[in-house]
Amino acid sequence: MKIAHCSDVHLGFGRFGGARSALRKQDVINCFLAAVEVIVEQGCQVALFPGDFFDNPDPDNETLLAALTGITRLTREGISVRIVSGQHDTPKSERCHIFAALQATDSSNLLQMMHAGVFTESNYGFRFVYQGWDNIPLDWDDIPEGDFLVVHAPYPPAIFSDQHPRAIHEGIPDKWSYIALGDWHERKEVMPCVWYSGGLERFNFGEQGSECGLLIIDTDTGEVEPWDSPARELITIDFDLDVWDDPEVKLRSVLEGYE
Repeated sequence: MKIAHCSDVHLGFGRFGGARSALRKQDVINCFLAAVEVIVEQGCQVALFPGDFFDNPDPDNETLLAALTGITRLTREGISVRIVSGQHDTPKSERCHIFAALQATDSSNLLQMMHAGVFTESNYGFRFVYQGWDNIPLDWDDIPEGDFLVVHAPYPPAIFSDQHPRAIHEGIPDKWSYIALGDWHERKEVMPCVWYSGGLERFNFGEQGSECGLLIIDTDTGEVEPWDSPARELITIDFDLDVWDDPEVKLRSVLEGYE
């Protein structure tokens, strides 16, 4: 059996201003839809999205269309889709929110949107445990044991993460065979069988050069295989107005090497 671990999609991201904002928004959509195709092609039975599936709790229509397109593609292939909230997309009200709206559109019974509390299920002979986002410390003793734990939580090496009450530190109990983490946009095994899959795109220049994509877990072999998404490359150019006679020409010549 194969399981996909795909965190921090951030559908709807576009905080670059002007026309660039629309381009970056489309970059994220393209990476998400490419990831969906890989999940299908790899024959995954379950797709786990551990938080920040959306970049904000009120996505626009274009973002919703992309989300529905990808989710429907997965569920039509019989793939169970499990989406846990993160700090970016956790609903601000229980009255009417995007998690409830997407859940209501699902007629396959293969989609589960989870945003508060702890959820457990047995699927394909494995016990899955899901921990919704909150701003309180994780109490590992209170989380049920199982085969897979899916949770959105920061890790101290990431900037400011050590100051967050939910930050993950050493001492995670040995209650799960695999922990699928979201929040840190670095692909990294922080402890044995405790993985961040990284984001699908690069969202700031602090992530320049980072590996983007998802992870495929093979439960028969225990292997974790990465897939690299078609994320946009970020570059930094040394810009010195005191040295360059014509900065615009110089800048253009540097950028031509990336076209």
